[in-house]
Amino acid sequence: MNLDELFNDSYERVAHLGEDNNLFFDRFYEKFTGASPEIADKFKNTDMKRQKHMLRSSILYIMQLFDTHEIHDYMETIAVKHNRKHLNIRPELYDVWLECLIHTVRELDLHFDDRVEMAWRVVFSPGIAYMKFKYDK
Repeated sequence: MNLDELFNDSYERVAHLGEDNNLFFDRFYEKFTGASPEIADKFKNTDMKRQKHMLRSSILYIMQLFDTHEIHDYMETIAVKHNRKHLNIRPELYDVWLECLIHTVRELDLHFDDRVEMAWRVVFSPGIAYMKFKYDK
């Protein structure tokens, strides 16, 4: 099985958990906002229902970037919104973001193993690299 399939299968297993299909996203944001006071502060006035919806969309665009190697306008918009001049999401925070994501997948995906973890890391790498790249642009 290739990385695309491993990732897609894992994402399908976790993305629809819970009564309202939000268990994965709820657990992720609990971990992420609990990771540091700086991160918690970034989300203090955030509509978390909307934020979870945006994360779902972002994951689809990150998958598309991995598959096509093309930057969609949505990714450009998100990257600019998160850069130094706007939300000021420092590049190091994307590493924390990914680790929280991986920890959430590990917790909720009953088929989680090293191959699944690698698939998540590889699929998200281009998107994270792009976000970091755009920080000072």
